[in-house]
Amino acid sequence: MTPRPAGPMTLLVTLLLALATPGVVVSADPMAWHELEETADAGARHAGYWTAGWSAFHAANLGYSLYTASESGSADTRFDARINSVKSVLALGTLALEPPPHGAARERIADLAARRDSEPDALLQARYTLQISAMEERHRRRPGALAGPALVNVTAGSVIAFADDRPADGVRNAALGMLVSGIQLWTQPTTFSQAMHHRGDAAVTVGNTPLRFQYVTAVTPGYAAAAVLW
Repeated sequence: MTPRPAGPMTLLVTLLLALATPGVVVSADPMAWHELEETADAGARHAGYWTAGWSAFHAANLGYSLYTASESGSADTRFDARINSVKSVLALGTLALEPPPHGAARERIADLAARRDSEPDALLQARYTLQISAMEERHRRRPGALAGPALVNVTAGSVIAFADDRPADGVRNAALGMLVSGIQLWTQPTTFSQAMHHRGDAAVTVGNTPLRFQYVTAVTPGYAAAAVLW
């Protein structure tokens, strides 16, 4: 939420870039490319850690469930372990089939950077790639993204509750599964979304009087904007 400025004056500076006006070409600013590539690398690195961490978690859970399903002396525990092994397989499959967008975005931006001298609009395309990937980040973290995990966990809990006549254990299994799914959802990388909108504090001194202000920057495919509030 944008903080309320201390005074009535708000300065909005809009810097038009690239296709904001047809025929305008953006120069290949080395600093702009450096920032884009750093952001892409950071996003891909975070996505790699996230994918590896959750893959290891679900793989370990699958191994434990398979072992428990065959070795436990409790029939109830063996039944639950078989249910959990199916859930772990589905989770691993989802991680493999629906990877975060950061790796592909980094490859795309690196490819554009390599061709920036021959493609005048390469910088614009790179920024557009970052914008689209940021939108996918937000899409993957939306509450509706829990619909699939909810279906799996409710189904698993219902099987335990009704097929094995253990309602309390079924509810517990579904609730724990949703907790894990929620944590997995909300720990997904937000590197690109954060890079698109940045806010900070700054100060300048006029004479002997310090002037403090806040700034907000935003970058989209067609323009960059900065709002200075004081």
